[in-house]
Amino acid sequence: MPSGTPQQAESALASTSVIVCTFDQHRLQGLQRCLEAIRLQVPAPLEILVVVNDNPTLARSIAESIDGIEILENDRPGVSHARDLGAAASTADLLAFVDDDAVPHPGWLAALIEPFDDGNVMMTSGYIEPLWATKRPRWFPDEFLWVVGCSYRGLPGNGATLRNPIGASMAIRRSVVEATGSFESNLGRIGTDGSGCEETEFAIRAHRLQPGGTVIHVTESIVDHTVPARRTSLIYFLRRCWKEGRSKAILVELSSPGEGLSTERVFVRSTILSGLSANLRRPWHWDRFGMIVIGLGATGAGYVIGRLALRLERRMPVPRSAD
Repeated sequence: MPSGTPQQAESALASTSVIVCTFDQHRLQGLQRCLEAIRLQVPAPLEILVVVNDNPTLARSIAESIDGIEILENDRPGVSHARDLGAAASTADLLAFVDDDAVPHPGWLAALIEPFDDGNVMMTSGYIEPLWATKRPRWFPDEFLWVVGCSYRGLPGNGATLRNPIGASMAIRRSVVEATGSFESNLGRIGTDGSGCEETEFAIRAHRLQPGGTVIHVTESIVDHTVPARRTSLIYFLRRCWKEGRSKAILVELSSPGEGLSTERVFVRSTILSGLSANLRRPWHWDRFGMIVIGLGATGAGYVIGRLALRLERRMPVPRSAD
């Protein structure tokens, strides 16, 4: 991939808005670390926007403790609406999104926007490194690090194309946002409910409008993504897999089985099967083998039941309003 000159890189950064969505007072310290790391990027972005979801108290706390940012208050639930609000209020040509519990490394933003020198690049997705608040469970398989919002085994290398960007660190060309429209509100997290796939659905719609467009994986753009203790439990693992399956069912409903599951089929045939084989050969990793099977089963069950629920919903008669 051709890299731009330092002047081009600086010009692109000068036209980049960074958008951070947040919702929980207990995440304020993490948000402060995130924003400090963004401010230290060289060169700095044009602007930093923080979208606060339905929490006026948190918005006041941020305004009192953090300078140099624009605060937007969102009264509609969910990260999809928050991202829409941030995009609408921003002014730059490129929009970079980062989670409030992620801490960008030096050079994160410069690397994330560099591929946009190619006019066919619609979106980029960075590398998400897990930052475990407690010790990582021995049973946690690398293939399922997406459960905690991090980069996982099976992703392609630096500069490769993706279908599924990871929302914890991604960038989108403004013209693509304007052409594609809003993030799908039926997908994406609301609070800590564990839903997802809104970035994937957005990328699918963008590809329809720009068939030659690409989403680029940028492994040199790194953030540390906090994994709190509660996300290391077996219950959370199963619930998150189930929710992902349900989200995939909605994604297929909004697109098609071919568009919605093409990457997942390849992932299961290659990454999951190779992970099972590798762990089976190592008795000390049989717990990871078991968790791959369990995680795949929970995700599949969520998908199947989600599809059935959507079919039943379509068949239910619409109640008539009283005259």
